[in-house]
Amino acid sequence: MTLWVLLGYLHRGVGDEERAQEAWHEGLRTAPVGVNQRTLAWRANLLAAVGDRAGADRAVDALVGVDPHNGYLRYRMVHVLAENGRAVNAVDMLSRAVDEGFLSVQLLCQELALGLAPLRETAGFHATLETLNASVDRCRRQYAADLPAFAAHGEDFHA
Repeated sequence: MTLWVLLGYLHRGVGDEERAQEAWHEGLRTAPVGVNQRTLAWRANLLAAVGDRAGADRAVDALVGVDPHNGYLRYRMVHVLAENGRAVNAVDMLSRAVDEGFLSVQLLCQELALGLAPLRETAGFHATLETLNASVDRCRRQYAADLPAFAAHGEDFHA
């Protein structure tokens, strides 16, 4: 699923919307349905990319309803909302993803070059990015402070 989504965005990135659509349609044709929440999230992205806004929106509602505290799934839904032209809702979903533990600044920055580019100019995006960076820094400091205690336990720590 991931490869079909990314292949489509790569084609779009070089200006070939026809090949992007072909990749996304092929992804929908060959992708398993209902395997797990992650697969459903990527499928929702494909639905949005091929213009099935209603199907994509239903998938967003269903996935968020099933697991409202899953930061990763919320982050995947950011892509669906952005692709559906709902940038304000996408930024709000990104904020909620960060609140629910999404921490991958690197992933977000890489994907801003793909389907999330419109979010850069959306109200609240930069504040959400600052919150994400602050969360990552807080975790980094906490983990660094905990490392000496982990090291002191040696092999017993893993038991």
